Amino acid sequence: MTGFIIARAGDIVERFAPRAVPNYQQAFAHGDALLTAHGIATPLRLAHFMAQVLHETGALTQLVENGRYSAKALGAIWDAGNWHGYFANRAACVQMADHCRRDEGVALFSLVYGGRLGNGSAATRDGWTYRGRGILQTTGRAAYATASVRHGVDFVGDPDLVTSAEHALKPALAQWSDRNCNAAADRNDLAGVTRLVNGGTVGLAERAAWFARIAAFTGVPAHFNS
Repeated sequence: MTGFIIARAGDIVERFAPRAVPNYQQAFAHGDALLTAHGIATPLRLAHFMAQVLHETGALTQLVENGRYSAKALGAIWDAGNWHGYFANRAACVQMADHCRRDEGVALFSLVYGGRLGNGSAATRDGWTYRGRGILQTTGRAAYATASVRHGVDFVGDPDLVTSAEHALKPALAQWSDRNCNAAADRNDLAGVTRLVNGGTVGLAERAAWFARIAAFTGVPAHFNS
């Protein structure tokens, strides 16, 4: 089973992520034991996991959360119901595009991730330092600290280790298991998996499109339950 699953994962990366960064290519090439240890041992679970991965990382091309938000993108995030607690109104949210253009998201992430997820206040810039990284976008000082203890790697001191070839799968798969994503995948509940991974359903249509493509490739029915 291990050979089957890791070969299929490698095939998915090769087929659907031809521009994947070398770190991620290597992580999947040598990740058979980790995938198996976390129960990703059926085509359906693999299809759900890889659909989330490809969405979260821009088809494995993105190492770190991109903070270069345009006014249009910020408006869409506001309209989706996100970040209402951090801005007085939609206009204030959209105006952050000026900061993003200048600092690539330092002010934005420091604000919207500040004071939560184990981060200090916006003034500490923890929200920027511990913004989303890696295969399932590990986010927040608390998540980096938990991964550090679990894997014996200093992700807090060197957050970019989350994206390294050696370690990239570890926090992502731990998150997948801790949130019981396999159970939602077994129900073929795409929205449920998305909520567990993302905390909401942002990008659900794109995740669904990835799932349909991967499902057809792996022989899983392309429909899902929700």
